[in-house]
This record gives sequence, structure tokens and C-alpha cells, in this order.
Amino acid sequence: MNLERIYHSIYQRLTKIDFERLWLGFRLVKFAVYDDTQCIFDGQLIPKSEEFLANTSILYQGEYIAIWKITEDESTIDFDVLTSKLVHEMFHAFQQRSRENRYPNELEAVQRYRYESGNLSGKLHEARLLRECLEHHSESTFKAFLQSRQVRCQAFPYEATYEAQIEQIEGSAQYVELLALTQLNAEKGRLAWERVVDSILDPQRYFPIRMISYSIGAVVLRVLKQQGLMDQVIQSALPFALAMVEGVEPSTQPILNHEAMEQHITAYRSVTSTIIQKALEKQETVLEGDYPLLGLNVYNARCEGKFVTSTYFVMVEVEAQSKVLSGDFVIELNEHARVFRVYRQA
Repeated sequence: MNLERIYHSIYQRLTKIDFERLWLGFRLVKFAVYDDTQCIFDGQLIPKSEEFLANTSILYQGEYIAIWKITEDESTIDFDVLTSKLVHEMFHAFQQRSRENRYPNELEAVQRYRYESGNLSGKLHEARLLRECLEHHSESTFKAFLQSRQVRCQAFPYEATYEAQIEQIEGSAQYVELLALTQLNAEKGRLAWERVVDSILDPQRYFPIRMISYSIGAVVLRVLKQQGLMDQVIQSALPFALAMVEGVEPSTQPILNHEAMEQHITAYRSVTSTIIQKALEKQETVLEGDYPLLGLNVYNARCEGKFVTSTYFVMVEVEAQSKVLSGDFVIELNEHARVFRVYRQA
């Protein structure tokens, strides 16, 4: 693998992208690609430090940059897609530089978000309306979508707010990623948009909810753009998914519980219980005491009662220092939502 060649293949594509067309004020951001031993940042080989972890945006030498870990063989890389993924991370750097403050409280949401049929069946109904909006450019369908979203905002305010915050942060990054891919290769962009729209119509993809919110946020922004409302809505101090329903009367049409969604909710809860029960039966405790929980893998975290699951890592505070445990774990919280025990998953 030649990291320098990979870096320059990406950079050449980035120079072809009109960033201002992706999002007002968005500009090219410095980036790094790295593997387990090397790192190329801003075109130069630098030592790989612990700061380079995962695919994300980090504060490095006083500025926010995008980073991406190269794990596949160079010959298998689709450089148009990889470049668009780095644009996604660059947008997170742009958000941080712009002092974006509409972030969710992820650790709280893992424990508080309720997987209930009424909420998720309504959300799936909204996805169908979004697809119709894209296909038919219908103002009446768009109005029905807003009214349906308003119903959920009123009935499930915590869940709707959390979703809106994820749509704001990750949905907008997904949106610019797809637009960037379309600029690089129109056919690849078209197919990627099709996959995203298909995904939001699949009830199984709603678990955990954070993951599908990337796609839903991107589709909502595309529909808002189509309806000529995007520029207005994104200026709000609220997440755009809440700003767009301000003053909208909720729908009076009842949303019926979706049978497949109910089945997936039951299955999701069952899997969560199994993961926790197996870890408790294994009884491999790696930490015990009373520690603040600083971080976990919120991307696919699950919760049941006082137990929270995390893959890859858990971060806690020990003697005023952050401590990272590597692996897949079940975390037992005490009554103050602090870490009591950490069990390794079976």
C-alpha cells in the first residue's frame, strides 16, 4: 500500500469539487490518511500518533482536519467514493469551526430514547412521504410530511428532538457527501441516492435509530432544497428538522402501528437482552467501582435498564484521567448513571 499515492489520488478529486455548491461557506479542509503505522497529512509523511483514531474530524495542531484510516488494499478502493467520505468528515470540521451547537447528548440518549411502535411507525410513514416528495415534487405530499412529523414532535418530544439533532449533524454531512459524489461521478451519485432512499423505507434499518438518521436527514435536506425552503430553514438556531415544522398544524390522520416495525422492535429488545445476559453469565469483569462514563461507541450502543452495551471501546474517568478499555463490553451503571461494573461481552 502506498499512502502517499492514495492521498494524492484523493486530493486530485477534491480539487474538482465545488464546495460552495455543496453548502454555503463550506471550503476544502486539510486531511490525513493513515494506516496502523504511517500517516500522510497535508501531503507530508508525519508520525502516526494516538490522535489518529477512526474516520472523523479531529483538532490537530490548532485546526480541525478530516482523517480516514485506510484498511483495504489500494487496488480495491473506489476513489470517488472514498473522496466523498472524506468530504463528509471535512464537513464535520466545518461544523466545528462554525461553532455548531446543535449536538445531541449521546450518552443520555442511549439510555433515554424509547423504541416504541407509535414513534417508529410514524417515522416510517414519514419516510414514505419523503420518497413521494422526491418522485413527484408534490407540495401537498410535502405538507403531509410536515404535519406527520409535527405529530411525532408533540407525542414523542425527546425522541423527535434527538433524531433532529442527529439529522442536523450527521444528516447534513451525509447530504454533502452524496452531493460531492454526484459531482465526481453522476451515475455513482444517482445510485448512492437510490440506496439511501431505499434504506429509510426498510424498518430493520431503524435499529439503533442513530444510524438511519444520517440517511433520513440527507433526504429531508434534499426535499427541502426541492421545495425551495432549505436556505431559509438552515438559518434557524434550531435543528432544521424542528425548524421546518414551526407553526405547522399536526396531522389529524391516525398513524397505524406498522406490523413489521413492531416485530423488529421485539427482535431488537430480545437481542439486547441476550447480549447483556451472556456477558453477565460470562462474568469477566474488567472494571469495578464508581467512575464517570466519558464515552462509548454510540453508533450502535444499546440499553436495557441499568445496562448499556458498547463495541470496540469504553472510556471512563479514573483518578481524574481518562482511561480507554478496548473491546466489546456491557456496562452496568449505578443509580447516578456512573459506571459500577464493566463486563466483557461473551
